[in-house]
Amino acid sequence: MEKAGGRDLHVTTDMAVGHPAEQIIHRAEVDGVDLIVLGRRGRSSISRMMLGSVSERALRYAHCPVMVVH
Repeated sequence: MEKAGGRDLHVTTDMAVGHPAEQIIHRAEVDGVDLIVLGRRGRSSISRMMLGSVSERALRYAHCPVMVVH
């Protein structure tokens, strides 16, 4: 927030309880977000298949485009 302060950016924060992807998608729907931007963690393919990933779930179920930054 300190870095954004001098750059004419509006920053808000929020906390939610639940599955991260579901909460991100829900918040994006409520706020009318046009694009969700997520980072990708470097998990192995086995753990990603077993657990799923937040970015993968967001890609599948979000109402708007999702950009995953690697």
